[in-house]
Amino acid sequence: MIFNKNGEIVKILSKMTSVKKPYRPTPWLFNKHLQTIYSLKLRGKTSYKPKKEVIFFKDGGQVTIEYFVKDNLYLEAPLCFILHTFGGSSRESCTNFMANYFMKNDYRVVISYNLY
Repeated sequence: MIFNKNGEIVKILSKMTSVKKPYRPTPWLFNKHLQTIYSLKLRGKTSYKPKKEVIFFKDGGQVTIEYFVKDNLYLEAPLCFILHTFGGSSRESCTNFMANYFMKNDYRVVISYNLY
């Protein structure tokens, strides 16, 4: 892990005991291929359906956001903003998995991706 040893992050990392331990993957996911297959196929998808909205900027740029709506979730609920990985939307399994986790824990979830 590379970080500024004089920065504020040092206080946070000093309290995270898992960062100090060597990484050991789950025994049955012993190589990168199995880890990828697991993350893409076996995780499952959220039952929450996203709503899409395109936001246009004055400079001509645009971004699409997807947000998940859950009944009885108030505006005061914490917000989790997920930046997509390579695939770029809530259809992507790792993004979808994170959205599902946060929705189950009463977060509002927003995922952004670009339209080209």
